[in-house]
Amino acid sequence: MPSFQDLPFDIHCEVSKHLDYPSALALKKCNCYFYCHIDPNRLSPGQKQDFLSKAELFTQNKSLYICYRCSHLLPKSSFGHKQITGPRSKNASHPTHDRFCWNCAAKYRLCEHALAYRKGKKLFYLCWKCQRWGPKYERCGIPNDPTDRDFRNPGWRCCPVEPSPTLQGLPSNIRQIMLEMLGYRDSIALSQTSRLFHAVVDPSQCALHDKFRFVRDMVLRINLGNQDQQQQRSAYYACFCILPDVRFTTRQLDMARENPSRGWKRRCRSCVWRLYGDSDNTGPLKEWRARRMCRGCKLMMRKGERCLGCWEKVGEQRRLEVQEQRELMGDLEELGGLGEVGAGGELLFAAAGLDRLEL
Repeated sequence: MPSFQDLPFDIHCEVSKHLDYPSALALKKCNCYFYCHIDPNRLSPGQKQDFLSKAELFTQNKSLYICYRCSHLLPKSSFGHKQITGPRSKNASHPTHDRFCWNCAAKYRLCEHALAYRKGKKLFYLCWKCQRWGPKYERCGIPNDPTDRDFRNPGWRCCPVEPSPTLQGLPSNIRQIMLEMLGYRDSIALSQTSRLFHAVVDPSQCALHDKFRFVRDMVLRINLGNQDQQQQRSAYYACFCILPDVRFTTRQLDMARENPSRGWKRRCRSCVWRLYGDSDNTGPLKEWRARRMCRGCKLMMRKGERCLGCWEKVGEQRRLEVQEQRELMGDLEELGGLGEVGAGGELLFAAAGLDRLEL
């Protein structure tokens, strides 16, 4: 059956001329062909401005502002003071629709050269030569004559731009220490940011209790908003994957309902093959058989090792106790009491009407 994409290119152009801006933008995002050939900017500028002005009023864009030059939703820090106040503000009675961000101002020279523009509580200066904003102590100019604003002068010097440090630029040993401190959720997110971290970060190396807790909570969150029984999902805790219930056998589902304490032992077919398929490699099978369920925190642990989930819970309780002690110390110091710690761990106070306070 012929599709809309199979029509001649001339018909595509004629159809796109009769679309409004949101429809042309949706058609552009259908596939690579329309992305290369459909240009919503060719439509009426008024349609584009009306759509962008409505888009920045959406609930999810509450803290964002539209740049009418690059058509991007940007945070407040990307604009100067005059670009988000007065007639250029979101709820202006007579909006001007000519707001532009700092990058567009530098690229298209929309602001005066070497003049001060306020951003928050600081003043910044634009250099037309290097197209960069800089504060007063880093602005471009002639060292011996600060009043000369001619960037075509041979003595004009642009302030060097220092490369911003990134996580990828850190030494491998320091980066490895930081990666070992990440949780399962953060490891997954970081592994999807770049090719380097996709090759370096291995979320499967995270602690068992953290992976179990993440997958368990994710399954509960998915099933809570999904009332269709055909689309209910369950977790395989051997590989920590979340799959529909139709991928489980009836025996596995019945075991999970009748005996919830053993429901975490379900395994998918690939896990069974990985554990029992290779008789020479018994490492994965031994690691699987060493897993246990902690009776205290109900998280996964390894046999013969301390439960890290219970250890985290004790550390969190201790942190709350220390925070309460610090808040109590602050309240008593405001009353004029000076305290010190006694030999038994109690706090001794000499004033404020409290001679001894046991914690």
